Amino acid sequence: MLIVKVIQGQVQVSWQLRNTVYEINVALNQCAQVKIRHIYWEANMAADWLSKYGHSIPINLLLSECETAEFRNIIQEDWAERILVRRGT
Repeated sequence: MLIVKVIQGQVQVSWQLRNTVYEINVALNQCAQVKIRHIYWEANMAADWLSKYGHSIPINLLLSECETAEFRNIIQEDWAERILVRRGT
């Protein structure tokens, strides 16, 4: 939740992070509509899937668009605010 407040300008960051936060805000300002909010991982299956997928591809591969049916289904379920039940480890 802290990073959400940082990006929204509600919390100051150290000088080491100011440029990164600035670059994030520049990128966000290029979007027509953006909503920044904290979502627990159980409710954000898309981010979880992308994270796992990102770790499975070669480091030099640039992924600009993900067109798998599995990912589209996950996006739809996230949009519907379906909660992923946490499994015991």
